[in-house]
Amino acid sequence: MKDKRKFLLVGGAVSAAIGLILIMIGLGYFFLTFFSSRRFDPISWQFLCSFIGFPFLVAGFVMCIIGFVSKRNTKDEKPSA
Repeated sequence: MKDKRKFLLVGGAVSAAIGLILIMIGLGYFFLTFFSSRRFDPISWQFLCSFIGFPFLVAGFVMCIIGFVSKRNTKDEKPSA
């Protein structure tokens, strides 16, 4: 049970971090084109990073939530008097 929790917590944090990095790349490119002379290209890989990053972010948050909830619902705790 502890291995599953550890996988969910670590894997969720890594997935959420990857998602945040991809979203920052995509949104940074999007807003950077407003202040430069470069034309905005919606098919570029930098902009598509944001669409790839959102599922990673959501999956990471869900994995972390499941890991924390399963940690709270274990029978390892001693019952109080």
